[in-house]
Amino acid sequence: MPYLITLGLVETLFDPIVDRVKMELVGARTIKRDRVVNELFVFDGVDGHGIDVGAGGARQDQGATSCRRCSGFLCEKPRGGKNPLFKAIQNLKKKIFGELPMAVGEEVLEFKHVNVYKRVTIVEKNKLVDLMRAKDMRAQYNMHFFSGEDFKTMTSMDIWWEDCYVDEILSLMRERHMRYPEYYDSTDRILDLNFYSNFKLRYDKMSEEATTAGGKSFTQLINEFEWDEDMINYVRGIRPYLGGMDWIGVKRLLAVMNMNKTHLVTLKILLHDGRMNVYGCLMMGMEHAKFFTSIQPVFELLSKLLKQSGIIKHLPNKFLNEPWEFKGLLELMVTNDTKVACPSYSLAFIEHLITKTAIQPPKTLLCDNAVHRMQWVWATGIESRSLEP
Repeated sequence: MPYLITLGLVETLFDPIVDRVKMELVGARTIKRDRVVNELFVFDGVDGHGIDVGAGGARQDQGATSCRRCSGFLCEKPRGGKNPLFKAIQNLKKKIFGELPMAVGEEVLEFKHVNVYKRVTIVEKNKLVDLMRAKDMRAQYNMHFFSGEDFKTMTSMDIWWEDCYVDEILSLMRERHMRYPEYYDSTDRILDLNFYSNFKLRYDKMSEEATTAGGKSFTQLINEFEWDEDMINYVRGIRPYLGGMDWIGVKRLLAVMNMNKTHLVTLKILLHDGRMNVYGCLMMGMEHAKFFTSIQPVFELLSKLLKQSGIIKHLPNKFLNEPWEFKGLLELMVTNDTKVACPSYSLAFIEHLITKTAIQPPKTLLCDNAVHRMQWVWATGIESRSLEP
């Protein structure tokens, strides 16, 4: 009987099966092409063996290999151009797509640049599980101390994360960005969780001073505000830990913003456009006044930080000398029904923005599976102290 395989299904399969499926796709004898809502349907007409063996037996044949850069079977060309697997995949693409119109061809070419995050192997997953069973173990990783219980929480969709989990993962993302520049846009910067916290802390302090009798007005305090050396060094790429990169020539800043310790959102700052996009799982239910109160510190103080750093020369003067206005996008971010997975979904959205990782459609098992797989990738990255692409 024919087996229905889609790009989305390949992405949701568990780790031991993925390589087997890719190999089966390459060796499929009967290929039928169809395109429905950006999905590619591949029918394998081989009966009694192949994909059903790989999935049902949950095993992986010896010698099966994995192409890290694959998204389904659309791959970026490996450095070794003579790779037989690469050639087989290219032949499969020709069978599937045939002679495509130019517009569709351009859309397909975009997939060649998808950078898929590295999947967790069975060995790595078992190591994490053993770590979770440890009772009185607590070890220091890059930035924080974590116990086995912490790793159990990191791989759960039903438990609220501590800020330190998010901060550690953001640190690993920055390190990965710096260590593997060929995978990522050099004009992107991934910021700390405390990036927003520093803005809010200083803004709240000025608001408090403005209410003091006989003190300066809030407008006067804003006009005279000077960032401290720590934040200036932040823009210059000087940090007390690995992963610091200066903002010279930067076009896009990506951060996770903790709003009142109740939920987290992803913040995308487009420096060349003077615009910010905010993606959050509760944005539609939040009062606009509450949101703008939360984001106002960034609007008021970001231009001052950029100008006072002394290294930002590539932006229009108005973005350095005037407070920003919200001209961006408020978008509902995907999330699961529990709402407690808000931190991991915020991180997943950063992965989506920098690697084109598909986490749509929202509120579906496909989406939850993608984010849950990322949780294991991040936890493994913390344990191994490295987050590889």
